[in-house]
Amino acid sequence: MFRIDLKKHKLLLELLIVLTVTSLIAVLCLFNVGEPFELKTIDLRFKLRGPTKNASNAVEIIYMGDESIEALGRWPWRRNYHALLVHVLSLYKPAAICFDVLFTEPDNSFPEDDRFLAKASKDSKLTYFPFYFYHPEKLNEADYELLKRKVSISGKIKDGALPYEDEFHGELYKSVAMTTPIPRLIDAFKGTGFVNAPPDSDGTTRRVPLVIEYRRDLYLSYAFGITCDYLGVDRKDIKVRPGKYVEIKKSKIGPIKIPINEKGQYLVNFDGGIKAFNWYSFVQILTSYRDMEEGKKPAIDLNKLKDKILFIGLTATGTVDIRATPFSPTYPLVGVLANTASNILNKKFLAETGTTVNLLILFALGIIIGLVSHKLKPLVGAAFSIFMACVYFGVAYWLFAFQGICLKVIYPMAVIMIGYLSIVVFKFATEEKEKKWIKNVFQRYVSSQVVDEMLSDADKLSLGGSKKKLTIFFADIRGFTSMSEKMKPEDVVTVLNRIFTIFTEILFKYEGTLDKFMGDCVMAIWGAPIELRNPEELALRTALEMQEKMKGIQEELIKEGRHPVGFGIGINTGEVIVGNMGSLQHMDYTVIGDEVNLTSRIEGCAERGQTLITESVYEKMKDMIKVNKLEPVKVKGKVKPIPVYEVLSIS
Repeated sequence: MFRIDLKKHKLLLELLIVLTVTSLIAVLCLFNVGEPFELKTIDLRFKLRGPTKNASNAVEIIYMGDESIEALGRWPWRRNYHALLVHVLSLYKPAAICFDVLFTEPDNSFPEDDRFLAKASKDSKLTYFPFYFYHPEKLNEADYELLKRKVSISGKIKDGALPYEDEFHGELYKSVAMTTPIPRLIDAFKGTGFVNAPPDSDGTTRRVPLVIEYRRDLYLSYAFGITCDYLGVDRKDIKVRPGKYVEIKKSKIGPIKIPINEKGQYLVNFDGGIKAFNWYSFVQILTSYRDMEEGKKPAIDLNKLKDKILFIGLTATGTVDIRATPFSPTYPLVGVLANTASNILNKKFLAETGTTVNLLILFALGIIIGLVSHKLKPLVGAAFSIFMACVYFGVAYWLFAFQGICLKVIYPMAVIMIGYLSIVVFKFATEEKEKKWIKNVFQRYVSSQVVDEMLSDADKLSLGGSKKKLTIFFADIRGFTSMSEKMKPEDVVTVLNRIFTIFTEILFKYEGTLDKFMGDCVMAIWGAPIELRNPEELALRTALEMQEKMKGIQEELIKEGRHPVGFGIGINTGEVIVGNMGSLQHMDYTVIGDEVNLTSRIEGCAERGQTLITESVYEKMKDMIKVNKLEPVKVKGKVKPIPVYEVLSIS
């Protein structure tokens, strides 16, 4: 009874199992338990996509690399070099000169250099210097209120901040201290911003915060603030919605929405390595200026720098501004700034899917796996799961590379693979129990080959309580009663077992199902518990081969001085009720119905050695058999006589 209920509700149970697995994975997703693996899938997608070749041509890099270190000496350089660079660049009218260098302490060895750099910067009206927040993090309100009283800030830096809104609920990064440029440079710069870029949990920089809260104000990141100035954005037109976007309502290129997470971080859509941008050596800029002044052909045409945003940063080996990114384990931070500015100018962003979308995807995949795996065999199901995982990753990659949508990958993959495995384990546990039940019930009714077929494909089973068209077979041993009256009981059993053993072998050979032995009579069926293509043919071949075998048995019995015996056989096809019938303590797999009674009565009309069939069997087999049509038989329960045929042979 339990087995039948289990089969009936198997799909629901499998769905429940896979949804339970999905729920556990969803919890892991909510708490970012598998985040290190998820982050690596982002790197993989970047590498599969490769460089975009779409980096904004308004953004260029001036790098301070090994060749510049070799020419100008060990780092840090005297600030008069930076002053000279600012002076040279300003002559060619770039849009912005942006140092990715923290000038946070005065140069006590060459104090006049600070004055030179400040004057050049002020004269250019184009120069930006960054500041740095000390350990931005999510603080609780008590810590935040205590620490914020101990800090102060320059009014000029504060002018570029946005007002904090109470609806942010403390999700954004906060800081309680900042490291700013020296006062001379604050007075001289055009703008500023923070250069903090906290790496992800695996140490790789993929995201940068666009805003950080400091003393109830929001400060813009360095690249974001510079790009806003380039686009003529008024600070009052910038709106921050943690977990959704930073919106620029008006700019030279129209409204812009930059997707951010709850911390205000933006997933950088890296255009490639640092060489995705036009880049020039610090020393090359200075030597090209000298060559142009002397009338020589320069290595760089400085006139091309007009209206460009120029980021100036370290790329030299061993410097602190080198970090890991999806494209390289040694990527200069100045490249992260350039990519951020380029993304905003191109409006090419990567939007990470939110919690609701992630959960919907997980449960949708779980339901699909549950529904499809229910109908598939283990190997086919495994192939489908692998195929589904590949399709999902393909979709995730396409959305990432061409639509700017970053789906979660690890958690959905886990739902697909672990969900499928959980169903396989469940199927194995339940089907083993089911197979054992099938084997115990049916091994006495059908051949071992049929049992194996039933075990390999339980869908072929018709286990009972259903109306079905079957071929019914009755055979009775004619003359057995007369013979048994002259024999000892044990001899009667011996002869009967001898005959039925041969019959059973032939029955199983032709895929018949043994219904029961009734004294010297036997009943069999074809078409249940598994369906057959040609049940009438199989039943007839069983009957004719049994009749042939009985000739040999008769000869043996005559030699033993026994009374000759033979089978009278009746075969009919019709609708019956088939199933396990009996009591809870004992039941048999059998058939009942009017067609069963008719078959029994047809068999009662058969003489020794005779095989009789009804019209239903004849119509199916008339092209294969040779028959002798008999007079219709009047049987109990039927108004009209029943046409009957004696089968002589089968082709």
